[in-house]
Amino acid sequence: MNFKVTNFFPPMTRILGVLILVIGIVGVITNGLQVIFIPLIGFAIIFSSKGVLIDVAENKLKEYNSFFFIKFGKWQNLEHFPHITVLEITEKTSVSSHTTLVSASSRNMVYRITLLSKSHYHKLLLQQLTDKEKAYQETEN
Repeated sequence: MNFKVTNFFPPMTRILGVLILVIGIVGVITNGLQVIFIPLIGFAIIFSSKGVLIDVAENKLKEYNSFFFIKFGKWQNLEHFPHITVLEITEKTSVSSHTTLVSASSRNMVYRITLLSKSHYHKLLLQQLTDKEKAYQETEN
């Protein structure tokens, strides 16, 4: 099972990655393949992600970072994370300007399906949902 948890780079960096990709494609069209590394950098920024792979048959998991669709990480025994839970988290985001004339904030309740170690000290996020019932149904499967 593959759980893509989040993008590796934040949203503003990914927007910059789109700009680098477009500039790189224009550069390849006008200058040839000598500038091919520029769109590749943009592509890597846009499509890099973090996640968790679980191999139930082998009883192991891998927390990974993915670049160019290649997953980098170490396999570990699934027995290190015997517990699964749903954490109810209030996510708060806020935006303000330097002059404080414009500010906005929002609070959203999210439900994180998380694997916990035996001591509950280490957590491994599998999925984040906004529907409470769906989150609890996912943990039962």
